[in-house]
Amino acid sequence: MIRSVSSQRRPWIPRGTVLVAVFATACAGLLPESEPHPPGCGPGVQARSSVQEPMVRVAPKLPPSARRNASQGFVCMNFTVQPDGSVADICVADQLPTTGLFDRQAAEALSQWKFERGAAAYPNGACMQFYTQ
Repeated sequence: MIRSVSSQRRPWIPRGTVLVAVFATACAGLLPESEPHPPGCGPGVQARSSVQEPMVRVAPKLPPSARRNASQGFVCMNFTVQPDGSVADICVADQLPTTGLFDRQAAEALSQWKFERGAAAYPNGACMQFYTQ
């Protein structure tokens, strides 16, 4: 006998468990307020232009406070691409607003980018825009 998908029995999961799992998953990528801001690149340091596109690009998350206030802005960061393709030495070259509203999420996303392997480390840079929809 062939049964349709809708008539198959599904395992029982308490609703509270599902709610906790959804809430934990949604909040997993958010940095706590106690997390330090990424360092600034120093006075007079210009934001670098990207010289190579990453193979893996992780988009930054919009902070909850920015979503509530419909805040917009950008963060430009300089960094070094290591010989293994990972990102290191992240620093904030420019940002708006200057209060550091978006820098944590931008640095967290950038730290997950992956580039092609190379013979030596090289400097790179990227700007990320944040806006509410």
